[in-house]
Amino acid sequence: MKLIALFLLVSLSQQVYSQSAERLAMMKKINPCMVEMQQHCMSKTTGKKERGHVTKCLKKLESEGKVSPECKGWLDQRRQANPCMDDIEKFCAGARRAGKECLQKHIDEISPGCKEILNAKKDGIAACQGDREKHCSGLEGKELRGCMKKMATDGKASSACMEFQKKMMDLQKRMRRR
Repeated sequence: MKLIALFLLVSLSQQVYSQSAERLAMMKKINPCMVEMQQHCMSKTTGKKERGHVTKCLKKLESEGKVSPECKGWLDQRRQANPCMDDIEKFCAGARRAGKECLQKHIDEISPGCKEILNAKKDGIAACQGDREKHCSGLEGKELRGCMKKMATDGKASSACMEFQKKMMDLQKRMRRR
């Protein structure tokens, strides 16, 4: 009887290990820094990621050469895709909403690339306001961006809004090449 219980226990633990290894592999495909985050960047008290802490932690690990090549590549890609990332880390890591509201407070201190993006977005808000109200009313975040993109793709956006969308895509391409 003890032998059967021991066999079941070993079998169950192997199954749990296998599932957790599969889960970790899947999560690393989404975020190659997952191992580093879990090992070094989780709160010691809550066991969870804390706002702003993970970004600072990963940056520190990267500067110490303690991240995998995959994680470093992923972090570099994120910085290229978002020229405001370093400014957000520097000025807004502790902010409740680390977005354009926080960056606007530090407009004289942020990088030129980030300033260019913020100014372009401000122009776009005015250019696309009527389209937004007409086609995407009540939406926010990802849903709003998806609606605006679909509106532009379907040719339903005004010429001013279409021009803004083109300007933003060109600006993002230019930022990636830097």
